[in-house]
Amino acid sequence: MNSQSKCIHLAGGGCCKILRVESCKGHCSFYREEREADASRTLWQQRLNGLEPEVQSKIAGTYFGGKMPWKERRNNDQSK
Repeated sequence: MNSQSKCIHLAGGGCCKILRVESCKGHCSFYREEREADASRTLWQQRLNGLEPEVQSKIAGTYFGGKMPWKERRNNDQSK
């Protein structure tokens, strides 16, 4: 297994989902493994959950169609 195969942006056939290239060129600035993506999502959720409810509502309305995905995942994690 080569290092590129761990990238979350790698599609079938070695194509990149982010860049318009025919095959993965190796570690680029978009390279990210699943554990890095999970850590980033966790920090994002913690940051948004730490904001005042009014600010969260404004962010949800502006960027997420009124939904708060940072709370939805937290609720799913608690139900396990």
